[in-house]
Parts: sequence; structure tokens; C-alpha cells
Amino acid sequence: LTTEAGDWHTRGLVLVFLKAFVWGNQFLLHAGREATYVLVESHLLADSQLELRESAADLYTALCRIEPDPVALSNRVGLAVERCRDERDGDAIRFHAAVLCVVGAIQSAPHEVPSFVPSALCLLATYLPGPWPVNESVRKMFGSFWRTHGDMWMEHKLAFTDEQILFLQETVAPQSYYC
Repeated sequence: LTTEAGDWHTRGLVLVFLKAFVWGNQFLLHAGREATYVLVESHLLADSQLELRESAADLYTALCRIEPDPVALSNRVGLAVERCRDERDGDAIRFHAAVLCVVGAIQSAPHEVPSFVPSALCLLATYLPGPWPVNESVRKMFGSFWRTHGDMWMEHKLAFTDEQILFLQETVAPQSYYC
């Protein structure tokens, strides 16, 4: 499943199978979950083909969604955040892969705000003016986040500090002509 392994269409078909396998066998994946995370993070999210990286991000979201241990998920997000900061000026594909890890973790809780989400959102907001495809992935994630959290925002915003809310409003929220 590395980027050198055959045609990218074939690798894409393997991703379709892996997504179905993860959802269908989530209760059996306890022993091999760490190996699956490593495979997705190190190989699939770092693929040279953009379509495969985006598809692998969906698989990563599914893996995060079925993670039974919230502490392990927070630790994994912390590592992805560190990789984002380390890779920002390095390899563009590795940087995009790290951003997709953070995006996937945030999207794994579509109607909740786990403890890692506020700081992760603020970090990703700084990448909005960044290079394509990173800014596009972040823009889509924010659109999805506001769609899924908008109805209960008064309750969800209690997980954020005042500074975080202000920062997100300044960088992400659409500006109105009537302000």
C-alpha cells in the first residue's frame, strides 16, 4: 500500500475495502488497531495522489470514531498537532497528511466537542490562508464543523475559552456587510 505499489486506482480500491472492513469489524479490531493507525498515518495519508489522501482521511475519521479510549484519541491528536507544527515548512505532502489527521479526529465527533477540539480548531484556523490543498481541507472541515455543531452552539461553545471563540470568529466566521 505504499505510493510505489502499483496504480493509484488499485490503492484506491483497497481503501474502499478497508473502510468497509473497519466499520464491519470494529469490535474485532482491538488487537490490531494500533497497526491500522500506523498504516493509515504513515502510508495512506502520505500518498502522492490527492484523491487517495482524502479517501484515507475518511478512513482515519472512521478509526477515530470507533476508538473506545478518549485519552488514547487525545494523545493521537496531540501527536498529529506536533507533526503539523514540525512539517509546516517541510514536505508539503507530509504536512497535508498531518493536517488530515487532525481534521479526521475533529470530524470523528460530529455532535460533540471533545477536550482536544478547541485547541485543534484554533491551530487549523491558522492554516486557512495556507497553500492548497491544505487550506481546502481545512475549509471543508470548518464547513462541516459549523453544520454539525451550529444547532447546539450555545452549549458547545462552553468547551471553548473566550480567547478561542474570539479567534475563531475573527478568522473563520463569515463577515457580514451589515455589521
